[in-house]
Amino acid sequence: MNPLAWLGRHSSIALASLVVIGIAVPQLGVWLKHYVEEAIILLLFVAFLRLDLNALRIHFKNPKWVIAATVWTMFIVPMGLIVLFKLLNVEDRFPELHPALVFQASASPLMAAPAFAMLLGLDATLVLITLVLSTALTPLLAPVYASVANVELSITPMMLGIKLLLILISTAFAGLFLQWLIGIKRLAQFDKELDGINVIVLLVFICAILGNIRTPLLNSPALVIMLTLVSFVLFFTLWSITYLVFKRADQERALAIALLVSNRNMGLIIAATASALPEMTWMYFAVAQLPIYFCPQILKPITTAIRNSTNR
Repeated sequence: MNPLAWLGRHSSIALASLVVIGIAVPQLGVWLKHYVEEAIILLLFVAFLRLDLNALRIHFKNPKWVIAATVWTMFIVPMGLIVLFKLLNVEDRFPELHPALVFQASASPLMAAPAFAMLLGLDATLVLITLVLSTALTPLLAPVYASVANVELSITPMMLGIKLLLILISTAFAGLFLQWLIGIKRLAQFDKELDGINVIVLLVFICAILGNIRTPLLNSPALVIMLTLVSFVLFFTLWSITYLVFKRADQERALAIALLVSNRNMGLIIAATASALPEMTWMYFAVAQLPIYFCPQILKPITTAIRNSTNR
């Protein structure tokens, strides 16, 4: 079997394995840390390459769920979290952690969210279209949220927005142009190979991010454990609240939107601001990958239990 296709078929297990590799082999992180931005750009490129334009048109004809999901994930959730951070006085109590939490709050959904949705049997098309719209809004909204939350960066809000916009426009153009050249039907024959490419790119990304965790884990285990707990609590809080908000309208779509909202793409903003980040921000960004890449294993039994309880 084609190695890329084999890797793609086992992507769920591979994602969790990457976390272990990233922590166990820190030297990989040293080598790959300088390629974080390139890895994020390549993930975006592959996502746009695989974008189903026909499904996009169908959902736009009846856009109420896409609009509701986009408003929730890009307006209500970020402002709600920023208000919560202010009430908890996170900026003064944890000044180096505060930027990371603001980035997480203001980020669009993760580029891998549609793949996670497919693994869980959820509405991947809804997830994908909301992802595209949310990602397009990120260059406009992320600088605003950073300013509202008093996050100071060496890069100005305008330059942050411009850089994010350039990343999105260039990857969208390149991905959609190549899709036009090759053809969507022919690309569909290589779905598993493209999944395998994503796994390899994520290896670069995760090793670069988690490569620096081993030393803090040995020297300051309590801090790393605390940050990890914060990331898991925030992940499950976002998932639970989102599911409860949308559950009465449509349980299946509620599960899809909850998955989308809880997996937030901090990496897109990190790609534009990496040089300006405090060390603890990098550390939180690293441990925040744990709930994301264990997501399919964590949410699958929860999703199954919810469906089974409804069918009784």
